[in-house]
Amino acid sequence: MSMKTIADEIIQVCGASRRTPVLLVPANLKLRPAFFVAIASELLTRHEVGQVRFDWLVDDRMLQNHPAAYARFWNTRRSIRRINRKLQQSLGAATMELSSRLSHPVESSSLEPNPRSSNGTRSRIPLGISTSGSDLPPWSETFTLRI
Repeated sequence: MSMKTIADEIIQVCGASRRTPVLLVPANLKLRPAFFVAIASELLTRHEVGQVRFDWLVDDRMLQNHPAAYARFWNTRRSIRRINRKLQQSLGAATMELSSRLSHPVESSSLEPNPRSSNGTRSRIPLGISTSGSDLPPWSETFTLRI
């Protein structure tokens, strides 16, 4: 799956259905910072996109009951710090947050053909990253990373 294809799906989900896209990644696949830089870069080349926010979703309930999950949580935090450094060095207009909640979708008018809103700013694209599709809010739409 090319970065252009992923970016097209993200734009389609955000614009047409007004939902927050969630990329389902197999649990055994470790994504490198360059992957997130490439997706953000592809999205930022679109005229209507001004900022990209990745929400790495984590289930708080798992942390309370499983010590192994707690260790994975700390490893994920380290990975996110490394990804954020790479995003800031390369692009500056993309961030990643570790979150138990998914960001709300973009405003309905933010991805229309006119790239600038009435106040001259471009839209912010939220993108969820999850290893399971369970417990996602109704305003989300999942698509699977096919490798």
